[in-house]
Amino acid sequence: MQEINQCNQKQIIQSINSCQYVIQYCQDYQQINFTEFYFCTINENVLVLDILTIFVPLLSFQILSSTSEIYLSASLQKISNFFKFSQTFTAITILAFGNGAPDIFTALIAGKSQNGGINMIIGSIFGAGLFVTTITLSKVIQNAKRIKIDQKIFLRDILFYIFAQLIILFYTFIGKVTWYMSSLFISLYI
Repeated sequence: MQEINQCNQKQIIQSINSCQYVIQYCQDYQQINFTEFYFCTINENVLVLDILTIFVPLLSFQILSSTSEIYLSASLQKISNFFKFSQTFTAITILAFGNGAPDIFTALIAGKSQNGGINMIIGSIFGAGLFVTTITLSKVIQNAKRIKIDQKIFLRDILFYIFAQLIILFYTFIGKVTWYMSSLFISLYI
């Protein structure tokens, strides 16, 4: 027998008491019950929801950045000093892997999916790259007192990034990517 989902927006809105309906029928769907929060705690107040939608991510980014500054930067510096790595090498290996590890594991899972998962992961990776090269970089520049750029290293990194994007564009025009073609990315990184 097929179970009927009683926790949907249409039924919640049509009920006499939305909050009571949500408490009764929408408890098993989410670990943090945002439906109950919306209908019971803030009483369907869209203005409060909009304010929280802006404030909560900003607070989360602030907490994450201060935690990274205190713990991650110090840890990377110690690892770099212990193994006598240059700051550039540490940034493009350890920090980059730490930052990209969730994307790697998501890509492995999505790549095996038959439901267009590969399109989702490519969009996700490009979106993350765009976010880092626009929002993150601009905030770093704005918060730094003074930035001195080694032009050779900076130009090298940008050219490799552009070259990798051009390879992806080329593969898109071809319409397929083989195992050998994908290994070009790894050789480019090394």
